[in-house]
Amino acid sequence: MNLSAYTATRLLAISVAALFSVPANASIVKDNFVFTNNSAVVANGSFSYDSSKTGLLTYADLRSFTINLIAQSQSYNLAFARSNRNYRYFGYNTTLNQFVPSLIAGNQGPYVSILSATNRSLTNGFFFDPLQSQSNLGIPHSNDGVFAGYAPYALNTATAFSVSPVPLPSAVILMCSAIGLWGAVSFRRKTSRT
Repeated sequence: MNLSAYTATRLLAISVAALFSVPANASIVKDNFVFTNNSAVVANGSFSYDSSKTGLLTYADLRSFTINLIAQSQSYNLAFARSNRNYRYFGYNTTLNQFVPSLIAGNQGPYVSILSATNRSLTNGFFFDPLQSQSNLGIPHSNDGVFAGYAPYALNTATAFSVSPVPLPSAVILMCSAIGLWGAVSFRRKTSRT
C-alpha cells in the first residue's frame, strides 16, 4: 500500500483532531493531587468525577476519592468522607484547577477548610486549612496551611498543592497512534527520496 503524502497528512490531521476531542467525550475525569511542605510530600491522593460536572465540585459530585496522610500513615476514601457529618468539605474548582476555601460548620464551631472529613468526636479523619497563598475568608489565622490527621491526632503543614489530570487510556492510545503514523509517513518520505 502506497500512501501519498497528501493522504498521510490528512490521516495525521484527523488523528490529531481526534486526540484533542477525546477529553470532551470522556465520561470520567480522574485527577491526582499532592500537598507538599516545601519539597517534601506530606499528603497525596486522587479523585474522579463525571466530565459533565464543572465549576465547584463537592463530595457528592465525586465517583471516587482517596487521600493518604504520609507522616500520619493514614488513608481515607470516599465512603469515609461521605459517612462522616462533622467538618466535611471538598471544594475543588474545575475552572481554576484548585481546592478553594469555605467556612464550614462542625461541633467545635465554624472553621475555614479546603478539604476535610472528620467524625463527631474528632478521633478520626482529616482537616486542611487553606494555604497561606489562599483566602482566609476574613477569619484570622485560618490560612496557615496546617492540616490535621485525627487517628492518631497529629498536625502537619502544607505550603503548596498541585492537581494533575490522569490521561485517559484512549487518549494515550490515540496519541501513540498519531505519533506512529507521523513516524511512518516520515520514514516513507525519507526512503522514497533515496
